[in-house]
Amino acid sequence: MQEYRVIAERCQASIIVRRSEFIAQAAPVEDEEEAWQFVEEIRERHREATHNVYAWRVGLADELIRSSDDGEPAGTAGRPVLEVIQREALHNVVVVVTRYFGGILLGAGGLVRAYSKAATEVLRVAPKALCQPRQRLRIRLDYGALGKLQNEIIQIGGAIEEADYGAVVVLDVLLPLTAVDFISQTALDLTRGEARIEQLGIEYVMVTGVDEKK
Repeated sequence: MQEYRVIAERCQASIIVRRSEFIAQAAPVEDEEEAWQFVEEIRERHREATHNVYAWRVGLADELIRSSDDGEPAGTAGRPVLEVIQREALHNVVVVVTRYFGGILLGAGGLVRAYSKAATEVLRVAPKALCQPRQRLRIRLDYGALGKLQNEIIQIGGAIEEADYGAVVVLDVLLPLTAVDFISQTALDLTRGEARIEQLGIEYVMVTGVDEKK
C-alpha cells in the first residue's frame, strides 16, 4: 500500500494576462462524482465567464483523469492544467480555471502558458498533505493493561478512534502498517495472551505536516 500526495483544502488564485482574468480554483475530491459537482459549482458561480476549463486526477491504482478545454482551441487549456496536476504529483484533486476574456487574443502558445500559470499558482498556495495507509484494529483487553497500551499506540503514531468501556475495554485503533505486529504483540504481552485482536481493514488517513513531493 502506497501513500499519495493531496491538497488539504479548497483554494483559489487568480492572474491577469493581457487583460484576461484567469481564476483558478482547486479542491480535494474522493471520486469523479465529487469532481463533477465541483466543476458544476464553479460553472454556476461563473455563468458569465468566457470559459470554465477543468482537469482532474482521481484514484490511485485505477486512476481516472479527465480534462476539458471548454471551447478554447484543442489542447491549449485543459491538458496544460492536467499536466500541472501531474507534475505536482497530486492525486484526488480537481482544478477549474475560469477565464474572463479581456479583448486581446493570446494565441495557442499564450493560452497554454496562461492556463498553466493559473493552475501552477493555485496549487502553489494550496496546503499539501499525505494520505497514508493505516490498519484498523479492534482490541479487547482488561483495564489493567489499558494505560500502557494507550501510551504505546501514541508513541508509534497510532490513533485511538473509538473506545467502549464495558466489562472489558474495546478499542478501535488506526496504526501505521509497520506497527501492527508490534502493537498486537504488546497487547498480548500486557494481558498474558488474553487480549483479543481483530484486523478490520486498511483505511487511508490524511496526515498534515509531513508532505514531501513524490
